[in-house]
Amino acid sequence: MHCRTRRHDRVVGVQEPRPRPRPAAARRTPAPARVRRCGRPGVLGPGVRRVLHRRRRRDPRQGLLLACAADGDLRGLLRAGCPRGLSGGCRLGGLRGACQGWGGCRVTRAIHLFAGPGGLELGAEAVGVSGVGIEWDANAVATRVAAGLATVHGDVRRYGPADFPDATVLTAGPPCQTYTVAGSGAGRQAMADVLGAVKAMGARTAVDSGLLGDERTGLVLEPLRWILAALDSGRPYTAVVLEQVQQVQQVQQVWNAYAEVLRVEGYSVATGVLRTEQFGVPQTRRRAVLVARLDGPVALPEPSRR
Repeated sequence: MHCRTRRHDRVVGVQEPRPRPRPAAARRTPAPARVRRCGRPGVLGPGVRRVLHRRRRRDPRQGLLLACAADGDLRGLLRAGCPRGLSGGCRLGGLRGACQGWGGCRVTRAIHLFAGPGGLELGAEAVGVSGVGIEWDANAVATRVAAGLATVHGDVRRYGPADFPDATVLTAGPPCQTYTVAGSGAGRQAMADVLGAVKAMGARTAVDSGLLGDERTGLVLEPLRWILAALDSGRPYTAVVLEQVQQVQQVQQVWNAYAEVLRVEGYSVATGVLRTEQFGVPQTRRRAVLVARLDGPVALPEPSRR
């Protein structure tokens, strides 16, 4: 006799039909669900989670990669290769399948300066741009390593384009503390000196960023140093994406000064302020953005929401 007692909302003793197996295409592979951005947990989309999980399982070099990232061993990192396609023979590429079979990758390689926890890189991966990030902050590095992002733990000022000869895209988000209202304000106070330094660098005049007071203020000049060094070496970046906090009008002037220098060097440049809530992000943040391209016209994206 079958018992009709319910336990945990199920009928005990009654034979239930077995659930039909889901098609292989519909199955979901378990994956890490969260990554920390700026101290707050953020939920990753299912597509990104699946790719990160597959890379952790399938790339036999992941252990060596993370060891190199933790030690800041740039040469070891380059020798090890990475799931983002830094070196030839990489078996995994961007989210849109940039790899061709098992023999090497055909991916756009990027170098991310002041890479932070990696939010910009996830966006770059979504459009097939793979690369490595340089980050100084230990907590941000730990977040990146946990998310499987290729990372060099070190000071951006110690490196240059020659250390990443395969990179064709440069992105950067220099520290914003000295430019924000909540910060010291040293960046705003030294704005005239910063703009003068940008022009001097464009003329290939040596600039001592230590004269700008707070050393973090001078870090806003680092992306330009990398761009000009790559140009002078004959291996220019074909695309550049820079972002900075937009709290005061003077901050946008830095990117406008950059734009003048880059246009002289042959880049097509667009600058402006983007509002995150107009692009589906549940935050009201404004960011001063510069986008430059060497091989064609460029424009800032149109808002997807009003």
